[in-house]
Amino acid sequence: MNVLRWLFSVRRRHRFGVRRYEKGGMGVRIVTLVLMLVICGAALGLEAWGLSMFGENILIGILLLILAALFVIAGSEFCLVYAITAIRMYVRGKAEKAARRADAQQTPDGEERQAPQDGAAPRAYSGFDLFLFFLGLLLAVGNIAAAILIGVTWFS
Repeated sequence: MNVLRWLFSVRRRHRFGVRRYEKGGMGVRIVTLVLMLVICGAALGLEAWGLSMFGENILIGILLLILAALFVIAGSEFCLVYAITAIRMYVRGKAEKAARRADAQQTPDGEERQAPQDGAAPRAYSGFDLFLFFLGLLLAVGNIAAAILIGVTWFS
């Protein structure tokens, strides 16, 4: 029963990855970008390989196409989840920056504003988060569209 709950719950499957993305720095974002590209490329590569195997062994071709379909679905879900996470982090970063700016402007005249105890303000990766949002959306939709296009082209 727990396997089915995990299988049909996006939140359970991606909980730790999303938390790692939110707390991580630029390295986590770059790894996410690379994983998006690798998973989508693997899905399309598997589909092309599966279609090419139809001439040699139809059973292996069908199995590869089933595996490719699973990769397309999983890759699109992965890209969409991290695109949503990236836009959430972008909006949160912009809101925090605006709040810090407003807080700095509201200090009374002649009074010095004390720096935060834990050092500088947290680093925001808003530009890269916005890039990952658009790329994730493009890959999520493009992965499915490319898989359909490869299949239609092959069979026509």
